[in-house]
Amino acid sequence: MLAQPPTKPVFNCLVIIGRFQPFHLGHWQMLQLALEQSELVLIVCGSAFQPRSERNPWTLAEREQMIRNSLTEADNKRLLVLGFADNLYADDLWFEHLAKQINTKTQDRPHLHEGEARWGLVHGDSNTNAKYFQRFPNWQPIRAQDTHPICGTKLRELMFSSRELMFSSEATSSEGKENERLASHLPESVANWLRADFFTSKAFSQLCKEHDFVRNYRAGWDLAPYPPNFVTCDALVEQNNHILIIERDRCPGEGLWALPGGFVDPSEPIYNACLRELEEETGLEIPAAQLSKSLQGEQYFDAPHRSARGRTITHVFHFKLPKSKQLTPIVAGDDARSAFWVPLTELTSEQFFEDHFSIIRSILCI
Repeated sequence: MLAQPPTKPVFNCLVIIGRFQPFHLGHWQMLQLALEQSELVLIVCGSAFQPRSERNPWTLAEREQMIRNSLTEADNKRLLVLGFADNLYADDLWFEHLAKQINTKTQDRPHLHEGEARWGLVHGDSNTNAKYFQRFPNWQPIRAQDTHPICGTKLRELMFSSRELMFSSEATSSEGKENERLASHLPESVANWLRADFFTSKAFSQLCKEHDFVRNYRAGWDLAPYPPNFVTCDALVEQNNHILIIERDRCPGEGLWALPGGFVDPSEPIYNACLRELEEETGLEIPAAQLSKSLQGEQYFDAPHRSARGRTITHVFHFKLPKSKQLTPIVAGDDARSAFWVPLTELTSEQFFEDHFSIIRSILCI
């Protein structure tokens, strides 16, 4: 049953926060509930402005299209969609920036910010979003009954595991059931768009390549008694307000920008591994003793989902080279397709592998 515009809305604005990867019927139910009770609904689409990945296959524009195509024209007029980027290592800043962006997004509706305005946050049974309520104490929690107990993770797994059906004109009955199961959890407009446009795109083909790489990579650890924890290192090298960047030459993240780095060998200290990877991938010819004088500090980064390959904790060493008339020469090597210096002002999250942009922001406070 479609939402009916409230004759006398209980709320002035209801907020729904999520990644919507994809927008499924559970999300749709939450949205219908919000539209029934509020004059305006604001959807905050997280994990925006970053490259596609197995965990985040769809762009902000595509997710907004999924959402809006499932609504009537009248309901779309009462809907705002705000894309918001991740900031994995600065929760306080993330919430501060979110509050500012919400104010900016609704500034043409001054009555929403008057003393009597009522705001609320719609959430599902499985996630009370307690951290959001703590940061926005004036938002009233509204729990939506979840009659579609499916999460985006399972839908994405199903999408990749049954993708052969999308390219075959002679699907088996079992494949057909898998496809039915996927479609049964999505609004019809979303399922139709995926079939007609997304599943036949180059973007999906590349995601399948990444998915298969990660699946095969993880299969190598199937016999381990516990899921492995990987230790890696990265170098953040700064000079003349530029950052030293590589372009990855293989999966995962083929073609994306990253900090020079890699896995730590069992026989080497982490700092030594960082120096080795830095030389192998960028050809930076600076003696270790001289480079150590430029070391500004070391931090570790351990967001649980930072790498699709498994739990990976990286140690990042920040070097600030002396100012020079010319940037230090570099030559790409090892598994770097290219290596280059990028001005700090030209760094954007859409280009970076995994959480490397968040790492740079955290270390340089930008």
